[in-house]
Amino acid sequence: MRSLKLGDLRKAWCRELFAYEVYKYIASRYGRKTFHGLARIELGHARLWEEVARDLYGVRLRRSLTLKLRVLAAKALIRMFGYGIAIKLSELVELTAISTYVELADRAPSEVRGRVRELLVDEIKHEVAMLSDVLRVDKDVRGLEYVVLGSACSVIGVESAISGLVGVFKDALAVGAGGAVALLAGLFATCFTTYLVAKTLREASSLRDVEASARVSVMPSEVVEEVVSRLKEVGLPEYSEGFVREALATSKDLLKNLYLRLKHREAPGEAISRLRLTCMLYLPASATLLAPFYLGMGVVTALAVSIALSVIMALSAGVLTAILAGVPVGGRAALMGMGALGAAVATYLVGAALRAALYFPPP
Repeated sequence: MRSLKLGDLRKAWCRELFAYEVYKYIASRYGRKTFHGLARIELGHARLWEEVARDLYGVRLRRSLTLKLRVLAAKALIRMFGYGIAIKLSELVELTAISTYVELADRAPSEVRGRVRELLVDEIKHEVAMLSDVLRVDKDVRGLEYVVLGSACSVIGVESAISGLVGVFKDALAVGAGGAVALLAGLFATCFTTYLVAKTLREASSLRDVEASARVSVMPSEVVEEVVSRLKEVGLPEYSEGFVREALATSKDLLKNLYLRLKHREAPGEAISRLRLTCMLYLPASATLLAPFYLGMGVVTALAVSIALSVIMALSAGVLTAILAGVPVGGRAALMGMGALGAAVATYLVGAALRAALYFPPP
């Protein structure tokens, strides 16, 4: 009778409560009716798991501190990074629930197996209901990951320039001036690259829309197959395929939207918005690394503080991008931190070697 362990029931209950809190927050913050409905359904699912735990084990499930902290962290991420991260969190909740319920449905006692399978069907329907939004923001979230990574790497580049200059010059203000030049050079290169990308995308976007409309009108079945195939490549579960096909077959607008977003990487405006966000991250972070050299510190002390700040920034970027990419946090953060430290040490040694080889006179 007790093939479902109490720990399994508690995890499933916590997952549904987490989904309820996240969906309720998204609905209140962005006014999306879909999430009002999803929140009510997830709360019903949580109550079902609570009843199963009471019937099988005679216990009452209670909210843990861990669950409360997870909800607070999710709300903080949504507030900081907007609707895109909200949808990615929602997608993660649904995919995790589906994979869990597939397993639990096979192990559930006969008296609750039917209810567990109903939950599984509900979660698959939720995933399909959010499919358009998931794909609409997926590139935005992936774009945020690229922006954070790009900004972090650019900041590491500025720190590397600073470290190399310290190896050559022993005057803090001279190093700060050289670092400022490196900062501006990186900014100009980023702006020019973004302008070229946006210009190219703008010229191609109108042609893409015409081509997509024609394909959806003339051969919709082939477009459905192509979209489903591409969705499988990005992780569409096999048990969701039927629901997805049905949704695409009944909505040409949805089919066209997904076809465009899966086939083409980004729209012109996305390049400009990424530039804006890159500047918001890159400029303050780089200026922070330069600040110690203008605060009257000795050049060695200023370099140590600057390197420490760059490592902290790299670790933070590693944690955030790992969350966005769905990969282990520790490994990504360690890689970014070691990269920042290694680049600073390497460029300092190169600068010191150049100073020794070229006989730079002392200032």
